[in-house]
Parts: sequence; C-alpha cells; structure tokens
Amino acid sequence: MKKLLPLLLLMTGLFWGCATAEDGHVYNCGDYQYVLQEDGTAEIVDYGGSAREITIPEKLDGYRVAAIGDDAFHNSYTVTSISIPDCVVRMGANPFTKCEKLKDIYIAPDHPTLAVMDGVLFDKRQKLLITYS
Repeated sequence: MKKLLPLLLLMTGLFWGCATAEDGHVYNCGDYQYVLQEDGTAEIVDYGGSAREITIPEKLDGYRVAAIGDDAFHNSYTVTSISIPDCVVRMGANPFTKCEKLKDIYIAPDHPTLAVMDGVLFDKRQKLLITYS
C-alpha cells in the first residue's frame, strides 16, 4: 500500500492538473498561441510567425479574439505593421516589445477601446500608452 500511495497521488495530480480553459491552458492556431477567458473569448499570448504585415484574426479556432496579452509579440523582429480589429478590446502590458521594425499600427477610427495618434497606440481614453512605433 505504501508503494501505491505515491502513484495514486501522482495520478490524482495529473487528473487535477489537466488543462481546461479556466486554468489557462495554451492553445495553438497557426502562428498564434492563445488562452480562453472566462467569457469564452480568446486572448493571444504569443506569436511565433515571421510575417512582416500582420492582421490580428477576429477568431481563433472559432473563438472571438478579444485581447492581446502581455508581451504577446515580444521579439517579433520582422513585423513592420499590425492591424487590430474592433473585436480586440483589451491589451496587456507591452504587447509589442522589441518589435523593432514596427512602423504602422492600424485600427478603425471608431474602434471601441483603442486609438492611434501619430503612430502611438493608446486606450480610447488616452490615459494609457500601449505602444509606440
């Protein structure tokens, strides 16, 4: 019985450690990695592609993309422009750090939460600088 206890504990830990949307399991879809939020939307947490011009997809595996997470595009050296759709309403800290070639950020002028002014991405209230090219 003493030998079975560690095995039983390990198996229990594996069972409870199985990834679910609620515990931040990371999913892959093309060049993107994302997690599911409690509201059923996707948050991009990593980009692994090498495209120069990126258009953030409105959906990943059928889930609406509502957020770009902290450092999601960190070290994406090839990116020169990025287009953010209206469905992305939340941005993490420093989503585009070390994107040294990033020159253009595109969003719709009537985007619900974001604004670009002179190449600088702000929240709509312009109280939070998100990134600048």
